[in-house]
Amino acid sequence: MRYRKGYYRKDGTYVQGHYVNDRSKKGRGSGKNAGCLALLVPGLLALWSVIRVMW
Repeated sequence: MRYRKGYYRKDGTYVQGHYVNDRSKKGRGSGKNAGCLALLVPGLLALWSVIRVMW
C-alpha cells in the first residue's frame, strides 16, 4: 500500500489523501525478480566454488 496525495476531481471537489493498493502491471513484479534471483544465486555459488578450488 502507498499513500496517495490529495487531488481535485474534474468536477472540482477535493479528495483527501488516503492509502491505496498499488496497481501493479502484469509484466512487472516479484515474478521477474524471482527469475533473476534463481539465476544469480547458483551462478555466485558456482563462482565461489571455483575460486575456492583454485586456492
